[in-house]
Amino acid sequence: EASTLAPELFLRGEVDGAGISSALINDWLADPEKSQMVTTSRVIGDYSYFFGFNFEPKFDEIYNPGNWIKAVNNENFRKAFFHGIDREKYVAARFPGDAPSMHIINTVTPKGFATYDGKDYVNYGGLAKFATTDSFNETEALAYWDTAKAELEAVGIEWPIQIPINYNPNYSDWGNACVVLEQQLEDLFGEEYIDVIVVTFAGNSFLNETRRNGNYAIQELNWGADFMDPETWADPFARKNSYNFFCHETESYRVNQNTKTAETNDLIDQYYALVDYARTCTKDMDERFEAFAAAESFYLEHAIVVPTFISGGSYMATKLNGFEGQYAMMGQSSSRYKGQHVYKTAMSQDMFDEQYEAWLEALGQ
Repeated sequence: EASTLAPELFLRGEVDGAGISSALINDWLADPEKSQMVTTSRVIGDYSYFFGFNFEPKFDEIYNPGNWIKAVNNENFRKAFFHGIDREKYVAARFPGDAPSMHIINTVTPKGFATYDGKDYVNYGGLAKFATTDSFNETEALAYWDTAKAELEAVGIEWPIQIPINYNPNYSDWGNACVVLEQQLEDLFGEEYIDVIVVTFAGNSFLNETRRNGNYAIQELNWGADFMDPETWADPFARKNSYNFFCHETESYRVNQNTKTAETNDLIDQYYALVDYARTCTKDMDERFEAFAAAESFYLEHAIVVPTFISGGSYMATKLNGFEGQYAMMGQSSSRYKGQHVYKTAMSQDMFDEQYEAWLEALGQ
């Protein structure tokens, strides 16, 4: 009950900080006194969230996984979804009350995570066009969709394609966001062609029984950085991965069903050749960043995943000035309190915005 008790303890002066949940934020913002005590938190790109297409489906037969296999191996189908997912609507439902722009991300690697000689990694090579462009584009999505429909019908697709999407009910707004996604995609592509099925997970281990076991068609996935180098963002897609199984070696995760086409396997080989080369670039950081950018942009160019949002940015009430503390885009630095002062009054949004702007300027962003 911390999400409801902590704000009350903050108002009584018994704690110096509390998260303000989506269920409470509208009441706080509407109250003249409370609204001066609430602020957004700093966005920290230590977790990147993206939609993954599952290439080794192991979901229930009632959802016709064989049909999904035909769809997911079609690049135009994936590109239709890459450009067809309205991430602003999804993120608005995922974080009610927040400005979606606070969270939306256009690359797997968060902006600001890694820089060399003043240049952000996401501005290297082929990543630059993705970093500066919203992937949602209905015109492009429908153009790819028209091509995909013809290609899929030629290989015997059954309409509608059933697309199960799991969510964890422990996160209150995740389910609402999935329903928004279902409605938006079915409106765009037509209910006669796709049937997005939002599945409430009821098991004991969400990750083990959904993502790691291939029990989904499309799902919100995430990865957190382990070290300050672009290589860390290639790790979830390694040769043995339990994310979207875009790999050859999946035996250790009990999924391997050899459901990928020759064309998909060729893409896999090309991707790993790019990553393998990037890992050898250890003396020239410009060359290294360029090489990893080529691998990541390849992943996006072929619509293997759809970057969606980064962590942080939620509402809070606090007497702490987080900008005085340590900060890093990974690890525990941002969880340390050393150097921060506890003030007599809460940080307001105006105070936060002013100090956030100064902090970004000091970082050179």
